[in-house]
Amino acid sequence: AVVSTQSTGDGGGQTVTLPANEVQYDNKKVLAYKPRIPVPKECICNIEAAFTLHTETDQSKYMRNKVYLISQGYLWRYRVSKLYSTTTHNKKEAGYPKRLAEEFPKALGNVDAALHTGYGGMVYIIMSATTTKPVTVLKYSYYASYDAFVFLSNMTLNETFGIPDNEVITSAFNHKVSKCSSNKRSCVSATLIAGPNTRYEVEFAKKGTVLKKKTVKKTDGANVIGEVFPNTQFRAAFELDDGQVAQFDSSKVMRIREHYPAVYKESRADYEVSDWFDIDGWCNEIQIKEQCEAS
Repeated sequence: AVVSTQSTGDGGGQTVTLPANEVQYDNKKVLAYKPRIPVPKECICNIEAAFTLHTETDQSKYMRNKVYLISQGYLWRYRVSKLYSTTTHNKKEAGYPKRLAEEFPKALGNVDAALHTGYGGMVYIIMSATTTKPVTVLKYSYYASYDAFVFLSNMTLNETFGIPDNEVITSAFNHKVSKCSSNKRSCVSATLIAGPNTRYEVEFAKKGTVLKKKTVKKTDGANVIGEVFPNTQFRAAFELDDGQVAQFDSSKVMRIREHYPAVYKESRADYEVSDWFDIDGWCNEIQIKEQCEAS
């Protein structure tokens, strides 16, 4: 496969095209984009989108996967094993944050949600609507050998998932990820949240690369985590390995809940985002109240 060496960037950096004989296949040079600002200029008080990058075929090796957080055009990456470690707790990987467009070519602007459809599957970045264009879905393939994402397509919500183009997806996560024994088998199922009472369930086949059947719209929002949640929750989400989902609210809180529980459980865990993730420029308490909680 040919890995692109050109990115549109954020408009403020530098884009160059490398000669074919000079392309370096590593996570620093595979996309020859040099961001103008290495870290966020304004403080960050919420997470726009998140997803688990599945790098292993065996789900028992979940700890080897990665977690991506996206906010204000920046991207952070964490090893799952370090998130659960008491000694390296919340430490981001070296080289981050990056501009979102540095790792995901053409991803310019705010992000509504993100999703990776399992090992060998696709990464979908759902870009927010603007005054000049509707919601768009950017599709990427991940090449583990090069630790790089290659842009594949830019489509609408309806073209990608069969969801009305005027819908606003606030977060997405996989509620089923299993090893595909055949191309016909549905091995990945995802939930796309559009509000407290609206969600869409999507099934993927062929190792998470194609939709298996028509997307199903459901209005029983309380079934997602066994409780009704307000509009301020599920602003971003990523799946864990034990039937749980980590959900971010519109401010500083991350909640871990069991997804689609057979029996509602009172036991639950709430954390401050900064306790789990080392995020450059994270707002302090006063800034969070002024910039996030007041909005």
